[in-house]
Amino acid sequence: MLEGIIPSGVSLSTAEFGNGKVVKQVDAAWNIRSIAWVALLQDKTLVPVSETRKGEMLDGYAAVHGHEFLMEREADIADKIAETLENNYGEEYRFSSEGDRVTVQRIDGEGELDIQIYQYLRIDGEEAGQ
Repeated sequence: MLEGIIPSGVSLSTAEFGNGKVVKQVDAAWNIRSIAWVALLQDKTLVPVSETRKGEMLDGYAAVHGHEFLMEREADIADKIAETLENNYGEEYRFSSEGDRVTVQRIDGEGELDIQIYQYLRIDGEEAGQ
């Protein structure tokens, strides 16, 4: 049995990183009407989201909806990602977007931060290499 998430088309790359801060660039926009599931990681560990509504959280990742996929470009998606993260993580972090970039910064400047888009592919229940 094959199980996976159909990719939304949205992809991120690291533009800048340092202690307690990461800037991700939105490299590609939606290619289908979809949801991109995003999460914050600190020191390579998933930070729990505050979202609990069914359909708005998946395996610890929060939903960024791509309903306007024909009109939204990378800068629009960066805004949506920053807003989603702001709504789902505590006051110890600051989130912002500028152009096609999303920035997360830990207030105390501690830790290695990252923003990830959730993907998975399983074959017969086993994680497949990406």
